[in-house]
Amino acid sequence: MDLNSKNYGSLIEKIRKDRNISREELCEDIMSNRTYQRFVSGETSVSSDKIALIIDKMMLDTYSLQEIYRTYNQNEYHKLKQASSLVSQWKEIEALTILATIDYDTITSAANKQIYDFTNLLIKWKQNRITNANFYSNLKTIIGY
Repeated sequence: MDLNSKNYGSLIEKIRKDRNISREELCEDIMSNRTYQRFVSGETSVSSDKIALIIDKMMLDTYSLQEIYRTYNQNEYHKLKQASSLVSQWKEIEALTILATIDYDTITSAANKQIYDFTNLLIKWKQNRITNANFYSNLKTIIGY
């Protein structure tokens, strides 16, 4: 498991917020707040020993973190799959309602972000909120073409 990835950084931040632990309290004697912010945003990696200390401060271990990650990822994927299915049935409003329950900044995987972006783009296109040219241009960006 690559604990230095942006996915785990954002997950650690989500757990920190869920547990009402201040950033200062979590980082104390481990790393600076700025380094932590950069780790969470994916701008930098930190050493495994520092990550282990952070996880320990949250009363977790790496196995528990992996399980939480897998659960979040599966829940996101399930919601995104459901939203995508609704769009294909021309039920954009219902799909938007599901997308609204997902915090884009805390999506745990690049694949899930891609599904979210595509579903959102498809909704805009089906609702005639973007032109065909913009749709195809944005689609190319999403799939990295």
